[in-house]
Amino acid sequence: MAGVRGPCPYCSATIQAPPALPPMDQPRAVLVDPPAVDDPPSGASIRPEPRERPRRGPAIAARKSTEDEALRRKPVAARNPAAGRAPSLERWALPVGFFAISGLVVFLLLHFFGGSVPPQAEGDEAAAPAAPEGSRPTPADPRPQAPPAVVGGMPATTPQPVIDDAEGKQAIRQLETFLAAGSLSERLPLLDPPPAEGSADAALLDGPMPGVSGVLSRPPFRHPLEGWNGWPFRVSFRGGEGSTVDYLVLMICRPDEAPRVATEPFLDLVGGRLARFAATPTEDGEPRTFRAIVEPMPRCFEPGIPGAERKFTYKLSSCAGGLELGRAYANLNSRLADQLRSRRSGIHFGARVRATFTIAWNLKEDPEQPYLEMLELKELEWRP
Repeated sequence: MAGVRGPCPYCSATIQAPPALPPMDQPRAVLVDPPAVDDPPSGASIRPEPRERPRRGPAIAARKSTEDEALRRKPVAARNPAAGRAPSLERWALPVGFFAISGLVVFLLLHFFGGSVPPQAEGDEAAAPAAPEGSRPTPADPRPQAPPAVVGGMPATTPQPVIDDAEGKQAIRQLETFLAAGSLSERLPLLDPPPAEGSADAALLDGPMPGVSGVLSRPPFRHPLEGWNGWPFRVSFRGGEGSTVDYLVLMICRPDEAPRVATEPFLDLVGGRLARFAATPTEDGEPRTFRAIVEPMPRCFEPGIPGAERKFTYKLSSCAGGLELGRAYANLNSRLADQLRSRRSGIHFGARVRATFTIAWNLKEDPEQPYLEMLELKELEWRP
């Protein structure tokens, strides 16, 4: 059939068979028919032989070169997508929650202990500015004022600015004259009230005073019941080896009278009456009334105080941040503790206020360990 020409059975065109191939040198494969297999018996099945899956060759490794994208150095944001993102909410939730809870706890503590009541103005705040020379005094406010807070049955004064600056200048001149005097006779006209001659208090006021290195004016106030103006001064007395000791001295300015030194606070602090009473227990245990700067503290931190876990402390000082003259204690379940938690008392834990108080040596709770007990806060102010 090789080379035969004829019509196409599909399109009727003339076609020609391919020429015959030349003979091959190698023998051709001979197809052999597979042996006949008898039909299986009825009901039996023959499992076909499994086909062999094609085997794959080894994977071709990727080419490694400096031009390969996988080997090039990538920026931090590309290697770690989270590095370039803004801080998540979870990152700030813990510190924000901590500060929020801390602020709430502080607020509750201040609220519980009466922290909303501001401390008295005797602290370390700046003195009230003086009125310019030649200025006219401002008339007093005729409107009724709120009643003062009550501590221990006595009204507590509130600091009020005294308009007349000339009064303050006269008060400091009188104080300088008092401190520079060298005898009791020179000081008696400058005391309110003057002590009895020959008394122990009069002896404390006789003789020269220690040297004064400075006098600092504090905010004045007006006593609401007696109608006099008070001008506190922080006086720095020279001590040994170049040191100084600060005391608060109160000048009383009554209408139509020259300013004078309040006798009782001066004797309690500068005269040393409070320091001597607080240093040595008395056998009789009689209560005494003193005047000082009182700072309540919510716990008792000193060893040797009987039942310290049930008590709190009153720190008694010569002025705000000055010399500590003693410490008195009271029970946490007492009326004094309730006063410190009250909003109307005018005093709270941590405040430094001028106060008149009564203390006594407690010899009954533990005779081997006597301590100063605060019996009463009579008034949050000093009187002559």
